[in-house]
Amino acid sequence: MQFFGKPVGLNLKNNGLGPAVITAMTVTFHGKEYPVDEDGTTPGLHAALTKTGCHIEVHFAGTDSSVSAGQEIDLFLFHRSTVSVADHNAAVTAMQHIGFRCQYKSMYGDSFEIRRREGLGVEGADV
Repeated sequence: MQFFGKPVGLNLKNNGLGPAVITAMTVTFHGKEYPVDEDGTTPGLHAALTKTGCHIEVHFAGTDSSVSAGQEIDLFLFHRSTVSVADHNAAVTAMQHIGFRCQYKSMYGDSFEIRRREGLGVEGADV
């Protein structure tokens, strides 16, 4: 559970023994898909998130980026959750409407995929 006074966010963590190479990533927000391009940008997603009234930082790794073993990436982060309970709750509500799919390869070339569905709480997207 996210508590008022702590940053609200969603992260991705490599719990594997070796690096993971991201081959594709797609974000969904209110059911609409936003593919992450090779530079790590998502055209249209920022405008959609801005409509929530929250300032949410977005950080994505582009195609062929690697995530080291143990590395954690904040995909979405809302620092202003310490400003007011209303801002905090707005960020939590916005985060609940975010989903993502990440396809990646191990250092041995095996392909995998992880997903986070929309409608989940803001805790735990560790893989």
